Amino acid sequence: MVDFQIDRSCGMECPKCGWGWATTYWSPIERDETVYSISIPSISNPTLNIIRFIAEVLSCNFIVANKKIKTSGIQLSGQAEKIQKIRKSLIELNANFVISPDFPYDINGNSIDLSPSENE
Repeated sequence: MVDFQIDRSCGMECPKCGWGWATTYWSPIERDETVYSISIPSISNPTLNIIRFIAEVLSCNFIVANKKIKTSGIQLSGQAEKIQKIRKSLIELNANFVISPDFPYDINGNSIDLSPSENE
């Protein structure tokens, strides 16, 4: 039997007769249907990279993005994969943000345990 993996499909196949089995795998972050909210507080002097990022995420021009981030901050929502991409970018930009409800994934998209520890 020979292992194979193509996109989300993986399994084994006999090279002589072609018989085999296959299955699919979806990571927890891909299956998560929770709608998360990410809030970026207003920034009085945002960097050009932050303004550029906000313009891209909001699909607006640079001037509108600059005004929004300076006056009211930004509120975005979406499922885990979308929020994870935004989160990674904000961390790279060294920007402050809050995600709610609590986001149960690390920076690489791996599940983390958010349950209180016994010492708390």
